Amino acid sequence: NRKVKIISKKNGGLSSARNCGVLNSTGDWICFLDGDDHIKTDIISRLINQISKDDEIVCFGTIKEYQKKSFNYDFNGIFKKKKFFNDKQELIAYLFDFRTQIGDATAKVYKKDFLTHNNIKHDEQVRYGVESIVFNYLCFLKTKQLHYIDYYGYIYAYNGKSITSYQNEACIKNTIEGIKKLNRLIEKNPNSKLIHNLLLK
Repeated sequence: NRKVKIISKKNGGLSSARNCGVLNSTGDWICFLDGDDHIKTDIISRLINQISKDDEIVCFGTIKEYQKKSFNYDFNGIFKKKKFFNDKQELIAYLFDFRTQIGDATAKVYKKDFLTHNNIKHDEQVRYGVESIVFNYLCFLKTKQLHYIDYYGYIYAYNGKSITSYQNEACIKNTIEGIKKLNRLIEKNPNSKLIHNLLLK
C-alpha cells in the first residue's frame, strides 16, 4: 500500500491546503506540517502509544531552529505542572496568550472524528497565522480534553520570508480581518463577555 498520497490542486492558501488534506485523509488522526518545517521520524508512533481513550487533541513539543541554533520551546511553561487540560476557559485563556503559541495548528494531532463531527475546518478567508487561532478556538470550545505529551518532535525552521514573518499592507489587512472574524465567533457564544475579557487580557 502507498503510504503517501500526493494531491495536486490550485493554490488556495494554507487553510485551503489543510482542508483538502483532511477531506482526503483516511486515518484516525490528523497532523498538520508546514512546508518549511519537519517532524522527527518517530513522533507519530510515540503519540499513538501514549494517546488515551478520551483524547481529541494531543499536543507535543516544538524545537525551534534559528540561525543554525536550536532550542526546545516550552510554551511559556504551561505544561510543566499538568498534562491534561479539560477546562475550556483555561484553554482559551492560553490560546489568547500569544506567548504560549498554543494556538498553532502544528505540533498537535487532532482526532479526525472530532473535527468532522463538530464540522471544524480552517476558515479559508483568514490568513497570516490567525487561521490557526480561529481553528483552535473552535476546537477548544468543543474538546473534552487537550493532552500534552512531553516529547519534542516538531522542528520549526525560522524563515524570514515566511507568511508569518513578512509584513506588508495586505498582511496587516488580513490579520485585522482575521481578528474581526474571531470577534464575531466570540459574540455568538453565550459566554461572550467572559471570552472577550480573556482576549483583551
